[in-house]
Amino acid sequence: MFLLLLACSGSDPASPPPTPVVTPMAIPEPVEMGIQVEPGLLLRSTVATSGSGAGLLGSGWKPPGDAIAEGVLLRFESPQLVDTLSLVSCGKAVGVEIYANGNGGSELEVGPQGADVVIGQQVTSLFVKVKSADAPVCLKGLKASANGQDLRLGVPRNISGTLSVSSTLEPADAYHASYLVDGRTDFGWVEGAADLGLGESVSVDLDRVTRIQALELWNGYQRSPDHFAKNGRVKVLGLSVDGGPVMELPVQDRSGAQTLPLPSPVQGKKLTLSIVQATAGSRYPDVVISELRLIDAAGPLGISVSGTARKQALLSAIKGDPLSAAVDARWVNVCGPENAREFKLRSNHSFVYYADDFGWNEPDSQNSMVFDGAWVPNGGGKATLYGRKHIVSSAWQAYGDVGVMERTRIAGGKIQWIPVSSLSEAEFRTKLEDLQDRGSWYPADCVWDESYEELKGKGAAIVHGEVVLDLLVPGS
Repeated sequence: MFLLLLACSGSDPASPPPTPVVTPMAIPEPVEMGIQVEPGLLLRSTVATSGSGAGLLGSGWKPPGDAIAEGVLLRFESPQLVDTLSLVSCGKAVGVEIYANGNGGSELEVGPQGADVVIGQQVTSLFVKVKSADAPVCLKGLKASANGQDLRLGVPRNISGTLSVSSTLEPADAYHASYLVDGRTDFGWVEGAADLGLGESVSVDLDRVTRIQALELWNGYQRSPDHFAKNGRVKVLGLSVDGGPVMELPVQDRSGAQTLPLPSPVQGKKLTLSIVQATAGSRYPDVVISELRLIDAAGPLGISVSGTARKQALLSAIKGDPLSAAVDARWVNVCGPENAREFKLRSNHSFVYYADDFGWNEPDSQNSMVFDGAWVPNGGGKATLYGRKHIVSSAWQAYGDVGVMERTRIAGGKIQWIPVSSLSEAEFRTKLEDLQDRGSWYPADCVWDESYEELKGKGAAIVHGEVVLDLLVPGS
C-alpha cells in the first residue's frame, strides 16, 4: 500500500527529470562557529515512526514495542538517482518493504548477511518499513548506490539545544514546540494566543555559539493543503540573537521550504523567533510553523532536542489507565482479511490507523485510508486524536483505465479504549450492537455473543469514537 509512506511524514511526490544524474552535496571547509561536515551525501532528515531513525545508517535502529508497520523515512535535500539500496539486520531476519517517493512496496528479507533491493529511479524520499519479524527488530548499515558508486549517505547535520515558547495551543502535546525541529513537516508548533499571535515567540538555546547566515522555514501547517489554508501563517518573522535587536524577515505565504536570508551573518547561542505579522487562516486564527532549520556557511543545520521527558510524562499519565496496554503495541482487525485495519498509539504522541476496503461489496473497487497525527490522553481510557485522513479510492472503469481519486482533509476527535475484559457479557453484547448500528460498515461481522470468552482471552479491545470505531486484537 503506497499510502504507508504518507502516514509517516507526508512524502513528496515523484517528479523525475528526463536525465537522472547524481549530484553529491558539495562539502565546504568547516567554519569556526559551525559544525564539522563529514564527506558524503547528507540527508535532509531521518525520521522514524518510533525510535531514532539515524540508527538505520549507523549501529542500529531499534523501534520500541511491536515493530511491525514501523519504519524510517529518509528525505534527500534534492532529487537523487538511487540504483540499489542495501541494509543489514543486527539481529534475526526481518521482512522489510521499501517505498520510493511514497510508491512501490518492494519486499525483501534482511538477515545478518544483508540484502539489496533495486530502486532504479530518482528519489526525494525512501521509506524502510518493517513487514514481519519473529524477534525484536534491529536494522543498520543502510547504503545507497548509483552508477556503481556508494553515495555515502550521511545523517543530517544537527546541533543540540532546548526550546521555550511564550505560548502553545492546548492541548500542548498536540502542538508542542518540539515539532518545530523534529524533521517532520506534517507536525508543527502552534502558538496559543487568543488572536493572530502577534508577538508570540519561540526561543532556541543552542549548546554552543553558532554563526548563521539564514533560516530555513516551513511556514504554516503543512500536514495537508486543507490544514495550510485553514490555519494562520507567518507573514513577517522577527529574529533576535542573544537578546539583541530584532531583525524582521519577510515570509512567503506558501507550502514547502523557503530560505530567509539574514541581512548579515550573526553568531550566538540564543535565537528568539517572534511573529511580527501574520496571515489569518480561513477557519482557525492560530499561527503555525511546521519546521525550522538554521543555515551556516556549511549548509542546513537541524536542531536536536530531547523527547525523553515528554515520553516519560505520557507513560506516567496513563499508568493504570486502560490505554497503558495499548501504547506501542500493534492492534489489528478481528474480522475480514488479515491486517485490513491496523491501529497504533505510540509513546512519542503520534498515532496511525490504516483501513483498507478491498471491494467486498464492489469487487472492482478499492478504498484505502491512512489516518495519522498526534494524540493526547484524557484519562479513563479516553484520548483525543488530532490529524489528517488521506483516502485513495480506485475503481475499474469500462472502456478505460482504473480511476483513482485522492483526498486529504483535517480529521480528529475523541475515542475511548475499552478492553473486552472490562465488560460483562451483557455489556459486550450491547457494545456489539452499537458497533453494528453505527456507520455503513460493521467491523465485527464475524463476532457473535459466544465469542465473548474467546475475545477476552485474546486481549481484544473496542475503540469507540466518531473517528475510529473498531474491534481489535493484538497483532501477531
